[in-house]
Amino acid sequence: MTTTYNILQWNSDSVYHQERLGAVAADVDNYLLPRFLNTVKQGPISIADFSCGRGTITCDFVTKVESCGYTVKKILLIDVDESNLSIATEQVQTMFPHITVQTFQCNGHNFSNFDLEPVDFLYCWDSMVHFDILDIAGYLGTLTKVVNGTALFHHSNNNTVTHSIMDNTHHRNFMTREAF
Repeated sequence: MTTTYNILQWNSDSVYHQERLGAVAADVDNYLLPRFLNTVKQGPISIADFSCGRGTITCDFVTKVESCGYTVKKILLIDVDESNLSIATEQVQTMFPHITVQTFQCNGHNFSNFDLEPVDFLYCWDSMVHFDILDIAGYLGTLTKVVNGTALFHHSNNNTVTHSIMDNTHHRNFMTREAF
């Protein structure tokens, strides 16, 4: 299978990560946290941030989950880019020294090579909107290797087909709610 992602566009040094920083807290407060609270029961849990980038969303989300009375026992950081995993790991371990942090470098297409213990809750926020539809299908088809509880995906609802996602609004790839 060919590579459908561009590491230079999504790595920890990309302008995109810097531009998104201001929206993280609102995204967590208004979308991610309410959905988590409505679906995940209290108790010790493990959480995975799929396509974690620099770990900014992870840190904000876990802080708010803990403030709601949940005990987070493990954070799993998943990304296709090693530089993202390194930066996210350092940031997350610094903020949460009491939580086990694991990393998994995915292959950009699926979770077929995942060999760690599955988590209770996995989310992918503001990343899957850029994924190729074939990669989304690959990840969803192997999802049970990574999560044994609830998964939440923020995906694109864009029905425009172009030669490059850079031509689309917010660099969103083709995907519709119905197709997802």
